[in-house]
Amino acid sequence: MLKNAFIACALASIFACSAWSASPDAPDVPQPSVELYGAIDVGVTRYTGVQSSDDPTVAVTNTGLSSGIGGATAFGLRGTEPLAGGLSAIFAAETGFCGAGTNQSGIVSGSAGEPYCSSDGFMQRKAWVGLRGGFGSIKLGKQPTAIALRQGDVDAFGDGYTGAMSNISLVGNNKTELALARLNQAVSFETPNLGGLKVLAQYSFNSGTGPASVATGSRPDAIILDLNYTAGPLWFGVAHAHYDAYPAMQVPAPTGNHPGVYRLNMLYATYDFGSLKLDAMLQHNTADGYSGDQNVWSFGALIPYGSGAFMASVARHTNAMALEPTSIGKSSAMQYAVGYRHALSKRTSIYTSFA
Repeated sequence: MLKNAFIACALASIFACSAWSASPDAPDVPQPSVELYGAIDVGVTRYTGVQSSDDPTVAVTNTGLSSGIGGATAFGLRGTEPLAGGLSAIFAAETGFCGAGTNQSGIVSGSAGEPYCSSDGFMQRKAWVGLRGGFGSIKLGKQPTAIALRQGDVDAFGDGYTGAMSNISLVGNNKTELALARLNQAVSFETPNLGGLKVLAQYSFNSGTGPASVATGSRPDAIILDLNYTAGPLWFGVAHAHYDAYPAMQVPAPTGNHPGVYRLNMLYATYDFGSLKLDAMLQHNTADGYSGDQNVWSFGALIPYGSGAFMASVARHTNAMALEPTSIGKSSAMQYAVGYRHALSKRTSIYTSFA
């Protein structure tokens, strides 16, 4: 859903602490470590121009408390254990929760994520285990997609606050069953820095948001590939997502429907002048059995100022997709956003934003 306009002021308190288990090993032997981390982010939000659920012809205004405005209200555990041969075992498990009790801004009643205000169920924001070494890292489990990660990297708002790109992007506005933000049953491989080049490859055995029986003949798998390169103050990259045999993409055929393929391509870049950081992004998608396409572009700027930073962005979403043989004209939505965040300490900040 594309939201028309809203404003927020909030206080965010972030906590993190390290924990370790006692070990009889000598002091010079690397010790395993486990860290508890998280954030509580709560603020007052005001929405205007929202379609009324009581009467679709009426727009309403709503003011209340929301959780997870500048970033997710969540906590988790992450850790590492040194192994032989320069390897380390790594893991992370993270869950969302409602810092405001309930979320004013729209978790669908009855959805799996409702009690958590933030993505699916308990410990389902992420839940993975893996290995890290000189070759890079391998992770197995539920993980953010490369598309969602890079979208946050090139958004002046960090894909948070009221100016979040997910308000208008293909990741945030598409078929909900596609799981464009997080992959279930995922295996990922990320290279170390190779002279400025980094590669992230992901594969999902079941990319859908729901479970799939072992007896299911066709599972919705996905392949995502991201390549990015750093050259001084310039950072740029390209990402591609291929969701195959997905039931949500039913393709008309003479013998009946069969699952289709959804493709998403993304180009992105940032340039850091020191006193100003600019970013740009383009997303484009097509799907088997659908005419037309969807496109999103965005431009943003981050301006550091003392202990804070000013944020600004503009983005446009256009849609001309329709199930074949139907074709439709292009519809579009624009988002303009400004904001400011100020650090009161290393862990606590206040902010305001408008979109």
